[in-house]
This record gives sequence, C-alpha cells and structure tokens, in this order.
Amino acid sequence: MTLTKTTNKSFCFHCKSPVMPKVVFYHNEPDASICPHCNAKLKTFKNSAKLEDRLLVKIVAFSIVLYLIALAIKL
Repeated sequence: MTLTKTTNKSFCFHCKSPVMPKVVFYHNEPDASICPHCNAKLKTFKNSAKLEDRLLVKIVAFSIVLYLIALAIKL
C-alpha cells in the first residue's frame, strides 16, 4: 500500500486501483485493512502482545474453573 501526496489515497498492490481502505474489526479491535474493490488484505493490525494477554486471561480463567470444580467435588 503506497500513499500519493496529491490525493492521500492508497493504491492496492493487487488490483493497482486507488482505494480508501476499509478496516475489518475482530472482537471490537481493528484486525486488517482491505481493498474495497478486490478484497486484498493491505495491512494487518494485530499486535502479538494483545494476543498473548488474551491467552493468559483464558489460562487463568480456566484454572479458576478447575479450582471451583475441585471444590464442588469435595463437598
């Protein structure tokens, strides 16, 4: 994706047309920008730190659920 100084529009590397990219969201966070003409992915916004944080939260939540199940079995 390259910007021109005259129009501030991007050019799609796939279809070579000037575009105003659309942003695709995943779980209320920007995921990628795509070309509205050919749907080619122009840029990915995912941050690996955010993905690691989500994984950590899931592991902690799963551990809490296992602990609560173990307590329920003892009763």
